[in-house]
Amino acid sequence: MRSVMNERIWPVELLPKPISKLSDPNPKYPAKAVILAEGHWRDGFAKTGHGLLIHGRRYEIVAVIDSTLKGRDAGEVIGIGKKGVPIVSSLKDALKFSPDALIIGVATIGGYLPEGYREVVEEALRKGLDVVSGLHYFLSEDPKLRRLAKRSSVKIIDVRKPPPELKVLDESGWSVDKPIITVVGSDCEVGKRTTEIELAIAAEEEGIEVGWIATGQTGILIGAEEGVVCDRLPSDFVAGEIERRIVRLREKGKELIVTATQGGILHPAYGQVGLGILYGSYPDVIIYAYAPRFFRKGFKTFKVPEIEVELNMIRRLLINSLGYDVPLTGISVNAKGLTNKEFLRLKEELESRYEVPVVDVLKEGARKLLEHSLRVIKKGTPKAEYREYVLKSLKG
Repeated sequence: MRSVMNERIWPVELLPKPISKLSDPNPKYPAKAVILAEGHWRDGFAKTGHGLLIHGRRYEIVAVIDSTLKGRDAGEVIGIGKKGVPIVSSLKDALKFSPDALIIGVATIGGYLPEGYREVVEEALRKGLDVVSGLHYFLSEDPKLRRLAKRSSVKIIDVRKPPPELKVLDESGWSVDKPIITVVGSDCEVGKRTTEIELAIAAEEEGIEVGWIATGQTGILIGAEEGVVCDRLPSDFVAGEIERRIVRLREKGKELIVTATQGGILHPAYGQVGLGILYGSYPDVIIYAYAPRFFRKGFKTFKVPEIEVELNMIRRLLINSLGYDVPLTGISVNAKGLTNKEFLRLKEELESRYEVPVVDVLKEGARKLLEHSLRVIKKGTPKAEYREYVLKSLKG
């Protein structure tokens, strides 16, 4: 067994490999896991756990730990219908379902381990479970937890740890001759990753060889073929690591590449991460993920900009950096908290203003977004035209 304690091994490589596609209605799983989300399964802090329940392909989720919701169905609580996954009050109850791993299912601001979680982690290690975390706080570097893992011959997998070798942007992304769709957004927790994955599902259903790049811990845990947790990288390397992955996916024969930024480009706390992803992805088109809210998630004074403000900034940045404009080909609305009437009113308003499809991907999927994006790409994009000029210049 390879140990996560060996720093030459990137922890992501220790995760079980998916054996089913995202679009498979009856997926098979290489391992079982229980999600630890005590006190948070109902709220946005559990977005990692929610993503795994909706789209996960590495682990079959067999239970969720949150004593405040004991006895409920995990899917029903978060509004996606019954999933047959029980919410239990303790690890002891979860062990009845024979999990192979305990996954920290929350993404806290700053990436700390919530109070009371450490005791559950320690018990999981004693009981012979791998422990998987996407937090900034690296469990594998905790001396006591390392000893417990070694004693039980199990792994602690910190997926937020960067790869051992990093690269800066080097213009190799111009070699990618297949279309790239980048999902951008107004804020955190607006559905960028969910939209990206639903686009990949729609592409698979159309028989398109699609590659999707995870830019955060949840996407990696779900089962992205390529990915890196960008908010843990030194800023110099964010764009280069995304560029590395679009090149790699093209080399693997992918016909379409999709990815998503983090936060929003104008976010005072996280914008620098999203900007690096935007540059490194060389997008042909962008899709905008939007949630109607006044202040940014988790902040009391930072306002969410109007859609056109963010879109205009993205276009200006790309024109003045990579050298080309980028069209908007769809809007994905996070309709959580909206009545059906409110959503339809918003949908009509946005479609009229931007003349692109507007969908709630959790209810409708992303087929309309994909189809419109491919139509625009087929007609020819500013990037495709500019790329020809760049390649001639690089040849000298």
